[in-house]
Amino acid sequence: MMQQNFSDHFEKIIHENEKLKSELDREKKDVLLRRKELEKHEAKNECERRKLIEEGEEQKKADEDVVRLAENHKRETKELNNKILQLKKKLDAKQALELEVQHLKGNLNVMKHIHSFCLNLSCQNVRSAEFVFRDFHTPVLLYHQSMFSENFIKKPFFWENE
Repeated sequence: MMQQNFSDHFEKIIHENEKLKSELDREKKDVLLRRKELEKHEAKNECERRKLIEEGEEQKKADEDVVRLAENHKRETKELNNKILQLKKKLDAKQALELEVQHLKGNLNVMKHIHSFCLNLSCQNVRSAEFVFRDFHTPVLLYHQSMFSENFIKKPFFWENE
């Protein structure tokens, strides 16, 4: 019986050993599967980490581009505002010159009208003076002419008397 017990015990140990071996093999397979999964996850995480780093670098570059574009926009806006101010000043100066030209043209027209009026007035004064002269001096002139004629006819010249 002892042998039987020993044999049963030995079989039991072998059976347990096989059972443990089979469990160990199963756990070994599970560990290998987990290791493969972990390696896949690690590779995936590494890929995602690189991707995140690249995205971070791209984001950093995009942020720098946005800052550069904002600075360029600010500079261009400032330049355009300065140009607008210069153009406004030029426009104001041009309008002032045009206004002065119009003012001078107006003064010139006034002077032309005054000159024309003065010429008309002078001509009228000359005509009036001619009329006055004729009206006043014509009888006097006629009188003197008649006196001269009478004297000429009545009195012979002094050389004829000699």
